[in-house]
Amino acid sequence: MTSAVQKDTWAPPRKGSRVKGLPAIAYLLFAISVLPPIFMLLPKSYDAEPLQERRPLAPAVTRWEGRFYNIDGNFRLFQRWFDDHLGLRNFMVRAKNEIDYRVFGTSTRVYYGKHGQIFGRSIADREIPFSEQLLGEPGKIEAIHEGIWKFTERLQAEGITPIYVFPYSKQYFLQRDMPLIAPKLKFPTHFQEMNQVLLADPRLHVIDTYTPMIPAKAGYQTYLLEDFHWTDASAFTIAKQIVGEISKMEGRPHNVWTNPLVITKEMRQGSEARFAARLFKSPINDASIEVTHKKRPEIKMDPKTTGFEYQTDMVEDPALLPPTCLYGNSFSDGMTYAGLPVYFQQFIHLDRDGLVTNAPERIKGRCKYLIVQILDLQAGLLNSFTQQ
Repeated sequence: MTSAVQKDTWAPPRKGSRVKGLPAIAYLLFAISVLPPIFMLLPKSYDAEPLQERRPLAPAVTRWEGRFYNIDGNFRLFQRWFDDHLGLRNFMVRAKNEIDYRVFGTSTRVYYGKHGQIFGRSIADREIPFSEQLLGEPGKIEAIHEGIWKFTERLQAEGITPIYVFPYSKQYFLQRDMPLIAPKLKFPTHFQEMNQVLLADPRLHVIDTYTPMIPAKAGYQTYLLEDFHWTDASAFTIAKQIVGEISKMEGRPHNVWTNPLVITKEMRQGSEARFAARLFKSPINDASIEVTHKKRPEIKMDPKTTGFEYQTDMVEDPALLPPTCLYGNSFSDGMTYAGLPVYFQQFIHLDRDGLVTNAPERIKGRCKYLIVQILDLQAGLLNSFTQQ
């Protein structure tokens, strides 16, 4: 007798047969694909906190662009609008960023460093390198130096003396806290070289913003943990130096700054932490100061029509320093918070979005001094001195 041995064999499904599970997967993918448009109909209260954008969101498509056959171009416009206004977009982006942080400790928006430090990628990857590239062009620092002196002469012709303040980004002092993947500065940088050239010019009044920011010399936290700004204590120190410089020019026997520096902490969430856009992130206890001066009321102005953001009332007190104007950004806001305006008979803040080189004609007859504050990131403003 013979016995047949039965072997297991596999054969592809016959035509018309179905692979188990495929219909369920197809239905699931279809359901997922229609969820975003459905979510767009939900009230915004169902979404997470709005993201801090660094670009304007795409507007809705309201008319056909180009020729009638420009289907691809118009679809791209619609796609951009759809992507920017997707239902629960804020939640989905924040959830993805939270997973990146929890699992990988990274972010596409910021660099997470040591000791709780956060560094903005746009600053580290683009803004500082662009500024360094500009200042590194042959003859550029000399051209800016010459331009600043010409600007100074224009102001002096109107009876105005400028005081220059060029703050550094926190990367200069916290390189060791940055992650390995973050780009590092090459010392001395071109911005440092520019500052040294300006500080060495006896015709100019330039505040040293580097030495006081060295943590070991300052004795306090000089930059915020989750923000690119210097702390209020650092702003206090620089503001006090400015008042001391003007006091000396006015022939005062000593610096008229009197309010003390009292360092404290407060709950805050820095700009880089907000931009990191995590789903679960609470404010932290970060450095601050107590307000030890009596604030002066500010008269708000329309910068677009007047060229000024605000001014204080005129106080005819000879103990105060003469009327002074300020051109600066959020770093200067820290100095005004620390008490800078209270030492002047009048204090006027110029439009921060305007060109500083337009200041001489605008502040003529208003101020005896002009404080000019420009960051190392503001390459365009530094270059504007060469284009007067």
